[in-house]
Amino acid sequence: AVAKKTYAYVKNLDTSNWISLENDAGNIWGRLGPGEFAFFPVGVSVGLEVQADTAACVVEYALFQEP
Repeated sequence: AVAKKTYAYVKNLDTSNWISLENDAGNIWGRLGPGEFAFFPVGVSVGLEVQADTAACVVEYALFQEP
């Protein structure tokens, strides 16, 4: 979970498996297929988790917070 307004960049580097984007409660709200990426705001105190579908995946990510 985050305390300040935060933006996340997430890219699924896997070539055959998808990943789920979830909040801290484990609710799935998005899915990235192989090679897909997303840039989105993360709600304050909502959190972000990334879960691989069927096999381990390599994920590239960056978090950007307001000053």
